[in-house]
Amino acid sequence: MKDYVRIHLADKNIVTKGTISHYEELLPDEFLRIHRSFVVNKPAITAFTVHDVEVGTKEIPIGVSYKKSVASNLEGTS
Repeated sequence: MKDYVRIHLADKNIVTKGTISHYEELLPDEFLRIHRSFVVNKPAITAFTVHDVEVGTKEIPIGVSYKKSVASNLEGTS
């Protein structure tokens, strides 16, 4: 979406102008960047593998350059 970010909330979706990096900086530590296009709320993750995380029924891919960071952040959870 280039200069726009889609934010998925429990009850609605929001599209806003800005970069994902900008919004990532504003989020508390319980949010985790897992892909260049995705930041997820760690407590909302219901399952994960080395390739993706599940948030409810949605599977979200883990980017190659984020795999090591995601693994270390999610170790001992779920």
